[in-house]
Amino acid sequence: MEELHSIARGLLVVSKGGQPDAAQRQAALDTLPEGFVAPPVAVVSHDTMARGIVTALNWFLNDSHRAFEPSDVTGVMKHLGQKEDEVRELFAFARELTPR
Repeated sequence: MEELHSIARGLLVVSKGGQPDAAQRQAALDTLPEGFVAPPVAVVSHDTMARGIVTALNWFLNDSHRAFEPSDVTGVMKHLGQKEDEVRELFAFARELTPR
């Protein structure tokens, strides 16, 4: 898994809601390799609480994590440094994977 950390350009997370508790958030932070610099992470969710948790995690991750409303394709695009058509393709792919 560490080798993936070194080549990741960014990460798009699409969530219908739910969030990790404090112990789970700390466990996630504890698994990161020493000196890890997080790539940009865009979390897309309608859930206000989930977006708030992302903001809290961001305090520990060098401003790399941002939360967005599902309609904010432009914000996601800018944060991930991707072209709009690429982000729209990622959104479409995420929708295909989402259980109905």
